[in-house]
Amino acid sequence: MPVLFVLSYLYWPGQMEGVGLFAFACWLLFVVGFVVLTVYDLKWFLLPNKVVFPLIGLAIILVMGRLLFGADWQQALGSLAGAAVIWGVFYAIYRFSKGEWIGFGDVKLAVVLGVLAGGVLPAFALLFIASLIGVLASLPLVIAGKANRKSHLPFGPMLIAATIIIVLFGQALVDWYANLLII
Repeated sequence: MPVLFVLSYLYWPGQMEGVGLFAFACWLLFVVGFVVLTVYDLKWFLLPNKVVFPLIGLAIILVMGRLLFGADWQQALGSLAGAAVIWGVFYAIYRFSKGEWIGFGDVKLAVVLGVLAGGVLPAFALLFIASLIGVLASLPLVIAGKANRKSHLPFGPMLIAATIIIVLFGQALVDWYANLLII
């Protein structure tokens, strides 16, 4: 957690005053919750409501605080759109698979992740990065014969890692990708 705090301070994309400082303080609380969720999900394959629901509340406070402290409506709408995208994708997967492919804890956590992503494009980037991390984490297990396509792996830690990447480096990644397409 201290490493994540230091990285967050060093690479925080916003300003460290006013609404940016408020968002950073909220982010540090999210990081604490994310560490708890990661450890819990790795051990028990569960994202407990006792941690997820307060994070949802903190996400609501973040959106409302940004509006109250002078951020524009476009930023708030971007956060809500990001939440709708990730939640919608996960809810559809959950319903279609009857809970076999993804747990409902991931569906609930999606609200928080989407708010933090801050928009539709970053939300899709978050999903892509989480999936890529999932493939990279599971491939050695499959090759070693310790997992197969029916094995259950916790997806929460991968979502959380992707969220940290998107929040701290999302704009740089989007810019890099946009420049890559232009070339």
